[in-house]
Amino acid sequence: MSNKLQHLSLSYYFIGFYIAGLIIVASFFFTDLILAKKFLKGQFDTSRRINIAGRQRMLSQKLSKAALAINFSSKQEVKKQNQEELKDTLQLFQRSHNGLQSEDLELGLLTNNNNSLIVKEMFVELEKPYQAIVEAAEGLLVVLNSDSAEKNISLFIEIILENEEIFLSQMNQIVFQYDYEAQENAQQTRKTKNLLLTIVILLIFLEGIHFQKVIESQKQAAKIAAELEQKNQQLDLALKEAQSVAQLKSEFVANISHEIRTPMNGVIGMTNLLLDTVLDSKQRKFAEIIRDSGENLLVIINDILDFSKINGNKLELENQVFNLKECVASCLDLLASQATDKELDLFYSIDDNTPYIIIGDVTRLRQILVNLVSNAVKFTDSGEVGIIVTSEEINSDNSQSSIHQIHFAIKDTGIGISPEGLTRIFQPFSQVDSSINRKYGGTGLGLAISKQLCEMMGGQIWVESGGNVAGNPLVTNQKNSVCANSVVVGSTFHFTILTKTAPSISKLDYNPQLQLKNQVQVYINHNLGKQLPLKILIAEDNVVNQKIILLMLAQIGYDSDVVNNGLEVLTALEQVSYDLVFMDIQMPKMGGLEATKNICEKYGKELEKKPVIIAMTAGAMESDRDICLKTGMNDYISKPVKVETLQRVLRHWGTKILANQHLGLERLVKTSDL
Repeated sequence: MSNKLQHLSLSYYFIGFYIAGLIIVASFFFTDLILAKKFLKGQFDTSRRINIAGRQRMLSQKLSKAALAINFSSKQEVKKQNQEELKDTLQLFQRSHNGLQSEDLELGLLTNNNNSLIVKEMFVELEKPYQAIVEAAEGLLVVLNSDSAEKNISLFIEIILENEEIFLSQMNQIVFQYDYEAQENAQQTRKTKNLLLTIVILLIFLEGIHFQKVIESQKQAAKIAAELEQKNQQLDLALKEAQSVAQLKSEFVANISHEIRTPMNGVIGMTNLLLDTVLDSKQRKFAEIIRDSGENLLVIINDILDFSKINGNKLELENQVFNLKECVASCLDLLASQATDKELDLFYSIDDNTPYIIIGDVTRLRQILVNLVSNAVKFTDSGEVGIIVTSEEINSDNSQSSIHQIHFAIKDTGIGISPEGLTRIFQPFSQVDSSINRKYGGTGLGLAISKQLCEMMGGQIWVESGGNVAGNPLVTNQKNSVCANSVVVGSTFHFTILTKTAPSISKLDYNPQLQLKNQVQVYINHNLGKQLPLKILIAEDNVVNQKIILLMLAQIGYDSDVVNNGLEVLTALEQVSYDLVFMDIQMPKMGGLEATKNICEKYGKELEKKPVIIAMTAGAMESDRDICLKTGMNDYISKPVKVETLQRVLRHWGTKILANQHLGLERLVKTSDL
């Protein structure tokens, strides 16, 4: 009996000690979790500060660019637009600078200032060039807004340019310091975690020495650890396979884009050149149809790229002031001819309480509206298609702007959607049924992209058809409920966005050309070749694309040479000192990337020794641009190539080329009217 009680007491002792050990282990575990959470929070703040600091570099360059554009612009409209861009950039430049040193929740910076003493001292050193840039930009805006006939803005531009280089250098040091401190914090966290792990292992080791019963549990733990390791290996293998599939998907999208854009460069480029010639009305109509068809095909390509960007979290929304009414009207204008061909009534209605001027991404809002209205017109054979816009004020700060929830309802009297089709209406790569794709076409991406864009804008999207609803309907706002159940036929697509108003801009002062990009007139400088004389070489294996780029360059005054691959580029450079090379990427025998590497190895990367190399490729992914620039190319343009793009590139690099050739200040002054 005594032995039994002793054994029972010993068992309780083991159990108590085991529980105590578990408590200690659990304490260390939760401590590790707290450290990890704190570390991740600090890393997020540091990464955000690095991002904002990097954007500061871009904004300082954008200030310089806007100031130079104001100085060199001869048109009042362009100068006014650049002035507005300078003003907006300056405001964001100042806000980001202040946020990096204190706090800004909207920029994603934490409420407490995590800057170290070193970073704070670096910001003190940065203050001088920063203040010089800000004061020069503000002075420039004051002079431009003054009524004086003589507006000498050269001094302000010189100050901005002089301090920009200093600002960029010191901002780079701040970014490097942020990164260094983040690595130091990570190292310290790892040391702490290793220390905790060592203590836990030591505790388990001591338990094993003092109590033989723990050996069995250790064996069991080892068995479990082996199983977990095996499962982890399986998970790692599955993760690698998933990453491989994602990489293949990205490469597939890029290759498809490249293969389609290459012939589209020929179609659209030749059509634009054809439209610049003398044509009768019938010929011009045919040419415009070809051009519009090409542009529609590019829309499909862009849908695929947009979907890929959204899934990769690489799509960012713009924030600009625009006219909501003109945005809606322009969408209907784009589809008016299609509605007229089907004898459909096309209309829109905007509630009186809806703000006139709002802030947001007009391009993406127009993309949603055009997609939904285009679908409505496509699936409606008779009747009408309309846009009904209402809004509700969500919050107001009683000062500059208020937040509105704007509701759009796109109604049609078309074929409607079956209950089965509604279940997958917003899924990517899906149609209501297979016959829809055969009869009406489409990629099945438009509604999926529209859904994701709405959510990025703080809203939601849903559809009503035949008394059924799909999506994420807005049930809390009865005012915005546009009921489609009363309609016997057709469908109604609803979506909402959150936006701020811009009451400081009146209707009379608003310039619609700032947001209707398709209405901006393109100026072609036929004498650019005389103003910036350059020796240009084109590396392109496609015969049609060769003709297009040669004709475009001839249109602006350049007589260029052309070769078919990278090997011929190297041979041509040995015979003629070309100033600039337009380099295709995918060419037989030797591609553009390999040719660029050979040029940089032979001539170096300085502009005084080698020609400027401009990538000219059908690849439209951001990764394509990065690869080209890292290889040694100086710039990048994607196909289809446009004349205005060529002009911009040649103006930018032509001025630098002439300066590096030491042609003198007189030659540069002659190009100032560009």
